[in-house]
Amino acid sequence: MVACDADSCFTVIEVGHAGRDSDGGVLKASRIGRWLQREGNRLHLPSDQKLANDESGGIFKFYFVADEAFPIGKNMLRPYPRKGINNRKRVFNYRLSRGRKSIGCTFGMMASKFAVLSTPISSKNVATANNIIHAVCVLRNFIRTREVISYRPTYNFDDHANEEHLPEELEEAFQEAPAFPQRLSGTSFREYISYNFLKPNTSIPFQWKYYVQ
Repeated sequence: MVACDADSCFTVIEVGHAGRDSDGGVLKASRIGRWLQREGNRLHLPSDQKLANDESGGIFKFYFVADEAFPIGKNMLRPYPRKGINNRKRVFNYRLSRGRKSIGCTFGMMASKFAVLSTPISSKNVATANNIIHAVCVLRNFIRTREVISYRPTYNFDDHANEEHLPEELEEAFQEAPAFPQRLSGTSFREYISYNFLKPNTSIPFQWKYYVQ
């Protein structure tokens, strides 16, 4: 069970759970999951902040981007279920997947660099196998911090705000955008941010082209 940052470096690692267990079950049993549920900031998450270009003034928690296998919570967002989905939710799922692909790329790059991961680890001792995985993850971070180019391309929303307009079928949904939730939960935050992605200064042009039906 791991998380990574935008530079494909692991930020938290937990090794030792059975591969047959579901992702949600592993999270619940892991220290990561327990720390997310407890009071106090055991994971050293950044302090709550306002969303970029959000005029509500609301303060939001930083959250982990997860897939459908994980539960939604105050520090974890997952996609909307695909059954009966509308265009607003499709856009949200697309934007969430753009962030989530970082962890898939991180695993792929690590597996391609360390041959020990391409076959079953040849150790009958579980503790030794876990130590090998820990070592690979740490070495991966060590190498990656020296590979990352200092220049990181950025996307300026304001430069592209007028390139593509909100599709007509989403105009009505945009007008019905909810106010800042008084009681912030994972579900209410997901609903609020899904409307936030429709705004001209927070949308990205190609989200309309590929993910609106």
